[in-house]
Amino acid sequence: MSNTMRITEFEYESEGERLGGLLAEPRDRAIDGPTPLVVSVAAGRHETMIEEPFNWPARLFTAEGYRAVTVDLPYHGDRAVSPKVSGLAGIVEGWATGFDPFTRFIKDCRALIDTLISRSLADLTRVYLYGTSRGGYYAARAAAADSRVAGLAMVAPVTDWRTLTEFESVKNRDDIAALVLEHYAPALAGRPVYATIPNRDNRVATERCLDFFEKLAAIEAQRGMTRSHLQLHMTPGDGHSSPDEWRHHAAEYLVQLTRER
Repeated sequence: MSNTMRITEFEYESEGERLGGLLAEPRDRAIDGPTPLVVSVAAGRHETMIEEPFNWPARLFTAEGYRAVTVDLPYHGDRAVSPKVSGLAGIVEGWATGFDPFTRFIKDCRALIDTLISRSLADLTRVYLYGTSRGGYYAARAAAADSRVAGLAMVAPVTDWRTLTEFESVKNRDDIAALVLEHYAPALAGRPVYATIPNRDNRVATERCLDFFEKLAAIEAQRGMTRSHLQLHMTPGDGHSSPDEWRHHAAEYLVQLTRER
């Protein structure tokens, strides 16, 4: 629960803009110097840090004596333009007007990691990303663009925006097809990647997540890798909701990685 964590606000700068973040540390002990760090993204930073089940990564990392951070995705939290231009609707409208929220988040995440390392809050070799649904896509793109990310965990991730009803009006555009996560598999292959998804998720399309992992596995085989950290877990159920135990398992996967380095 959040009362087991000490949560503080902080700021970091990206592309000339001051952005807000939440930092969680253990409440019952003082820690000094860099620790393993998980950056968890789902929507806005406050709900991701405070609300269950989104706060599982922060809870597990701080229980280990580590740190956790949450930030606002573009068009979420403090970054919503207006009530109508927020969330997924904001992403669609922003894209239609020439703003690429995914590339922007990649830059934001790189600036965030730079800041946390410079403040001796994060261990350079043990920075991890955890994303839920749309946050899973953002986390994967950020990890693909930054080799410092040592592991990635996703819960029911978006891997193809064309499956979402909000993208119905633009799903046939070539630039939307180019966003499919499979295109970024080469940059992620060889690193630890975990996902859990219901076996009939008709919101983000279970089969598209399977395609992404099949591509990762094929690339690793082509490269002659003898050991893989890939894990994909399909859970029983219809709809776009993963049981809490699997959200916990996704976070524990990252905690376990901290012990192997």
